[in-house]
Amino acid sequence: MEIQMGLLPSLQFINMKKIFKNTLICLLCVHLSYGVFAQEEISLGIDNPQVKMIGARHSALGGTNPVIFGDVNGLFINPAVISHIESMPFSSTYQRLLSDFQYYTVNSSYPLKVPIPKGDEIEYQNASLGLSVGRVALEGIPETVFENERVRQIGIYSSGFNIIELSLASSLYDVFNFTQLSGGFGVKLFNQFLNENNRTAMGFDAGFIAMYQTDHPWVNNMYLGGSIVNLFATSLKWDDVAGESLLPFQMFFGGGADLFDDFLTVYANNSAGGLSFSGEVRVTDIFTVRGSTDLSKFSFGTGVVFSELTGVGYEDYSVRFDYAYTTNDAPMDNVPNHIFSISILGETMPKQPKILDPRDVEVVNTPYYHVKGRGPKYTSMQIFNNDNLKRTALSSRFGSWGYEGFPLNEGENIIYVKAYDIDSDFSLKSDSVVIISDTVKPTVDITTYVENDDLKFIVTSKENLREVNARIDRKSLVFRNDDGNKKVWLAESQAPERMADNSYVSKEMSMLKLYAKDLAGNAMDMVKIPFFIGIDFPKDKYVQYKEKVRVIGKSSLLSKSVAINGKTVFVDEDQNFSLSVPLKPGKNLLEVEVESKNDQILTYVMRILSLTSFPDIQSGIKQRREIEFMATLGVITGDKDGNFYPNENVTRRYITKMMVEASKTPLDPVEGDVFADVASDDPDAAYIQTAVMNGLVFAFPDGTFKPDRPLTLSEAVSMLSNAYIIGDQEVEDTGEFLKRKELAMFLAYTPKYEPKVERLINWETGYLSTK
Repeated sequence: MEIQMGLLPSLQFINMKKIFKNTLICLLCVHLSYGVFAQEEISLGIDNPQVKMIGARHSALGGTNPVIFGDVNGLFINPAVISHIESMPFSSTYQRLLSDFQYYTVNSSYPLKVPIPKGDEIEYQNASLGLSVGRVALEGIPETVFENERVRQIGIYSSGFNIIELSLASSLYDVFNFTQLSGGFGVKLFNQFLNENNRTAMGFDAGFIAMYQTDHPWVNNMYLGGSIVNLFATSLKWDDVAGESLLPFQMFFGGGADLFDDFLTVYANNSAGGLSFSGEVRVTDIFTVRGSTDLSKFSFGTGVVFSELTGVGYEDYSVRFDYAYTTNDAPMDNVPNHIFSISILGETMPKQPKILDPRDVEVVNTPYYHVKGRGPKYTSMQIFNNDNLKRTALSSRFGSWGYEGFPLNEGENIIYVKAYDIDSDFSLKSDSVVIISDTVKPTVDITTYVENDDLKFIVTSKENLREVNARIDRKSLVFRNDDGNKKVWLAESQAPERMADNSYVSKEMSMLKLYAKDLAGNAMDMVKIPFFIGIDFPKDKYVQYKEKVRVIGKSSLLSKSVAINGKTVFVDEDQNFSLSVPLKPGKNLLEVEVESKNDQILTYVMRILSLTSFPDIQSGIKQRREIEFMATLGVITGDKDGNFYPNENVTRRYITKMMVEASKTPLDPVEGDVFADVASDDPDAAYIQTAVMNGLVFAFPDGTFKPDRPLTLSEAVSMLSNAYIIGDQEVEDTGEFLKRKELAMFLAYTPKYEPKVERLINWETGYLSTK
């Protein structure tokens, strides 16, 4: 007997219109069930009835629109739509396709909290669990055979699909510049039946929706979303029949925007007919008009919301009725589809608000906190602390609300929010969050030991500590509990290289930087401990202009005593010390000896260059450095009042005094007038007399010395050369009188003094130990 699918019992008894219609229907059914009668092992993709298992609202808004937030009717398109469901909605949809394919869909979701381990604690993430059940069936179709040149009915043909899917979705807020980012996935059983035969497969769906709130005057929210149906799926196989069918991999994407204070919402998404455009207009608070088109066909629909319907337990509920009219693809575009949905939206009350910050338990060390969240728009948000109403905030046109500086009690604060509307009273209170306010910083004791080249640290506290962190230079120390006792923490480290004996004091000595946090999250002030000595002033390679330098530093907890250049210094109870150390002109080496508590002696040195300067030598003088160098070497001097007078002319008096001091010739006592123009009480009489008596300089034949006569460069060089202060040098005489600053610069670069200047400013040589 040959089975003929798609033929009718008898052409003689059935009118031709019905034959044509049932033939088309059966051909569709054969297409969906192709693998049943395959004679070879093949894998075929099948049409997906899942995308038709949607509510009337979705059907009127593009069908496969993945960005319709909060409507359980779209669970088969995108499991992320229920990510912020806060009640337990229920929806049922019926549609009849081509007058014979009957679609039944039931959707619901349930809000829950998902525990997420985070370290030693458990945090709870708001999520929604969804359940979707769908069925499409083609039933009551005659099954016929052809024999004896006649068509005879032998039974009733039925075929269709059953789908059940379990979904889970959740949302994150204020991430990746999005106000809300939702994601979800679904696991489903996909069953196909053909008369008494069944085959089943499993599939996995996933999707996301991103929402962004704008500040534009007429654009409220913008949406972007996408989903993948049958991201992973097993194949459909009939028992004892070769071949298999594959669930189709499908991607849906779209976007949307709420406009004009949520009066109009527009969408664009991909559909079976191409790019679909749709919109939803809220005519009144209870009546909505919808429509969509892909430029080849159109759909439209309406929605009516009935609020405050008394239900179980005398609670008021909101119910929405949706209707959609859609057309089919050619050649059946004259056969309309009518879709009806009824959805129980939940209790009639303001939308339950959310606290977005803090999420759950927050520990702070301030008596206030910036509490913020989301809820129904333009609604009073009453914020409670430990069951006492503390503050009220008004939500924006986007539903955002916040209160900066919300007052906290010391200790535990249990915060929750209720939305209040004068027409619909209070909402359910939000999930409670706990804020612990602890403003007391922890204190610790630090004990440090030195063993050879290793350091050992013991940190103790009167309260349990969450963490202890420390660094020596750039090296982190790893602290561990003492056998689980969070009041005692231990760490070990190798001593830094710059703690070596006889090393120079660097700009920053090796430093232990330690801080800790208690279980409440309070951070102690950072503790800084130098190893083994910390010198705040001066540093190595320091240039000093005074005859003394005050060494200021801090001793380590490791140190028993400190001495500078052999002199023991007093260390106060805060480990601070200071000592004034005399300097000689030129190079000075300061040696700091540290005796540790385990009797180890370490020496650190600092190089100090003490330069001679004068009050009237300003930084703007070009020859400043040469004047300071030559004065430090003892070649030039200033006047008795301490000034140098750099712009004064060089006189015979000045050169004579300079030659005597440079040659270190002892001064002869003055018993009377030295010359006719140099009286015995002249301040430089002794220098002039000593220079003349020792042949360093000569007087004039008329018996005068002319001490205040200015000199040119060549005259000054001649006098210095004759006294062997400098070697013979040829200089160009311009005839201009020589200034003191010009003389200093000239001398600094003479063959005799230039090497001395270079040695003076060389930090690597010439600094000798005081021992």
